[in-house]
Amino acid sequence: MVFDLQQQHSTLCYYVQNVFDVAEINTRLQNHSRIEKSEELLEMFPLFYSIVIHFDKVSITGRDQAVEMLLQLISLELFDVQRQIHRGLSIDDRRFHLNIIKMLSCLIAEYIIRFDNDQTNKSLDVDMPPSKKRKKAKASKTNEKSSLTSDSLRDKCLKGLCDIIRSHIKPLWDPSIIDEQFVKCVTKPCYHLIRRTDIAKNPIVKENLPLILTIMINKFEHAREASIQFIQAVKLYHSNSSLLIDVLNLLLTNYQDTSLAIEFLREIRETNFVVAQADNASAKTVATFIIVMA
Repeated sequence: MVFDLQQQHSTLCYYVQNVFDVAEINTRLQNHSRIEKSEELLEMFPLFYSIVIHFDKVSITGRDQAVEMLLQLISLELFDVQRQIHRGLSIDDRRFHLNIIKMLSCLIAEYIIRFDNDQTNKSLDVDMPPSKKRKKAKASKTNEKSSLTSDSLRDKCLKGLCDIIRSHIKPLWDPSIIDEQFVKCVTKPCYHLIRRTDIAKNPIVKENLPLILTIMINKFEHAREASIQFIQAVKLYHSNSSLLIDVLNLLLTNYQDTSLAIEFLREIRETNFVVAQADNASAKTVATFIIVMA
């Protein structure tokens, strides 16, 4: 995985040179110390990325620990970057914080997808060998572990991603640049979740997913791609149409932004619904959506 920030004469890149095996992941999770600064992510990133690679083999408690560490890093970084933006960032500081934001966003986005996939494709949970301190606390945490699910961790990650996107991070980018890599990274889990039947009934998803897409459309010029995704979602996953309506309403209410509605209607106009009988059913679904949208 590479994170790059284009500079005038060079490219600043971050590479994951070594992917840890499960035993090393468990050891590093057990031995991690208190996180005090967001820049510690640069040293910890290989651990988080290795968990992505070996996700099904890492225990639910190990994944939970990784999520808590990521959320702590997000909190530290958002506090620091807001303060720095208020004071004024140098070019080097802006690039540094942008890289941290992108790394955190991509990690948490990948975790969302993997936690969600774990609902239908569970693997045998290989528990981490407990440390001495954890042995003492094991009995008191039995009930807590039993309530730990991939759903709850997915929702934590989604809220963490929303916290990043809702923060005042746009000044980290050059105004003339639309970071397509970042946009794709952030919106990927949103469109993944929209394809899950009745996910709109989940209150955490209902609150956070539309906010993420709204900001990406308004601040990162994502309307065109979003309209294509929305057409597919309305036709195939209409049980979650309320999420799409929420995005349209938020854009209009919060930003007076009609870009998505315009692109959506343009996409409908260019779509051929008469190719097959299945498309006729889709046309009815889209028509119903337009009525609700109006």
